[in-house]
Amino acid sequence: MTASIFKETLDNSTFCIEALEINEESRLDFACALAMENRHPEAITEFLDILETNPKSTEALLELSKLHLTTHQYSKAVEYVEKALALDPAFFEGYVQLGTAYLKQNQEREAEVAFDQALRLNPRSGIAYCGLGLVQVSQGKRELAKQCFITTIDLAPQLGTAYLSLASMLRDEHRLEEAIELMLKFICITPDAHYAYECLGELHLSYGKVAVAKTYYEKALVLNPGSMKAKVGLGRVLIQSNELDKAFIIFKNMHIDGTSKLVKQLEGGEIMPLADG
Repeated sequence: MTASIFKETLDNSTFCIEALEINEESRLDFACALAMENRHPEAITEFLDILETNPKSTEALLELSKLHLTTHQYSKAVEYVEKALALDPAFFEGYVQLGTAYLKQNQEREAEVAFDQALRLNPRSGIAYCGLGLVQVSQGKRELAKQCFITTIDLAPQLGTAYLSLASMLRDEHRLEEAIELMLKFICITPDAHYAYECLGELHLSYGKVAVAKTYYEKALVLNPGSMKAKVGLGRVLIQSNELDKAFIIFKNMHIDGTSKLVKQLEGGEIMPLADG
C-alpha cells in the first residue's frame, strides 16, 4: 500500500501520521489527539469509525466512555465501558472507568464494586485505590478513605487527586500544617500542577497567611491563566488585603454578574473558592 498521510491542524500545530498502512493503532492515536484538543465530536466520529472496522476494539470503547464522561453523558459512558468489559472481563482499565462513571452519578455501591474488581485484577493500582477512597468519602467512611489515599500516594505518587482529597480531609480536622506539608511534597514531584498551588493558597488563607496565599495563587495563574479557582482565590486575598479595586478588576474580568454583591459575600467569607472538577 502506498504511504498515506493524515494531517490535522490542532491549534497552532500540525498533527501528522505517516504510515505504510493505516492500522488501528495509528487511528486510535489520531482520535486520542483530537480528544486531547477538546475536539470531542470529531474524536467520537473517529472512534466510531474504528468500531465499524473492528467492533471488538476495547480501546476504542474505553476512549468513547471517557469522552462521554467528559461531556457529562454518564449513561453513555457506562454503556460503552460495559461493552468493553463484556468483550474482555479481565480489562482492568475498564473497571476503573466503570467505577469512575458510577461515582460521577453518585452510585457509590456500584462504584465500590467496580473499583474492588479493578483491585482484584491489579492489587497495586494506585488509581483504583484512589477511586475507592473517593467512594468512602461519599459514604462518610473517613478513616478508610484516608488509608486509601495514603496507599494511593505510596503506589502512584504522581496522582494529584489523592493529595488534594487527603489535604482536604486534614484541613477539615484543623491539621493545616500537615495538609500544607503534604501538598509541598506533591509539588516536589509534580511542580507544574497548578491545582496544587491553588490548594496551598487556600490552606494558607485558612491559616491567615494572606501574603503567602497570594504568592501561591499567582503561581497557579502563571501555570494556568484561565483557572477560575485561582482567580477567585486571588480576589479573596486582595479583599483581605484591603485592595478592593484590584479585586474588583479580577471579578469584572471574569464576567461575573453582580460583582459588587459577590465581593461583599467574599469579604464576609460566605463564598469559598470554587472546586476543580
